[in-house]
This record gives sequence, C-alpha cells and structure tokens, in this order.
Amino acid sequence: MFKKNPVEPQIADYFEDFSNKLDCVIFELASVRQVTLGQHQKFYSVAQLAKKLGMAPGTIYNKISKGQIPFIKIGGSVRFTDEQINQITNEKIR
Repeated sequence: MFKKNPVEPQIADYFEDFSNKLDCVIFELASVRQVTLGQHQKFYSVAQLAKKLGMAPGTIYNKISKGQIPFIKIGGSVRFTDEQINQITNEKIR
C-alpha cells in the first residue's frame, strides 16, 4: 500500500497558481502589444460577457464548446473582443 505524499497537492496548487499568473501576464502582454501597434482593444472575460447577455457563465462555455459563439484564447483564457460581442448580440444567440 502506498502512502500519499503530502507535498504532491502543494506542487499541484503551485503549478495551477503559476499557470493562472502566466495567463494574466500573457493577457497583459497581448494588450500592451496591441496598444503599441495603435490597435488598442479591450478583451472581455466569460463572466463579463455572461453578465452583459444575462446568461450564466456555464451557458457561455456550452455555446463556446458547440461553436455557437466566436471567441479568442489568450494564454489559455477565453476572451471576447468588442467586435465579437457585437456579432453575438446582433445575431441574438440565445
């Protein structure tokens, strides 16, 4: 019988935290790069889109997985541009 290593959950937590921080850094770098190129564009999260559309975030993720709404990924995080949000609201994807 194997004993659980008490360090393993700590390592998993560390890497999950590191991954989340890295996603944030990549997201920030992408935003800075666009500002530098004169193409400042705001990116919205799933939670922000869900609030704007009056839907649950889970519904948004379901529609993403079914290919029903456009999105981009920045460092593993799902984001939406103003243009994509306008497209979604104009098509009244419900």
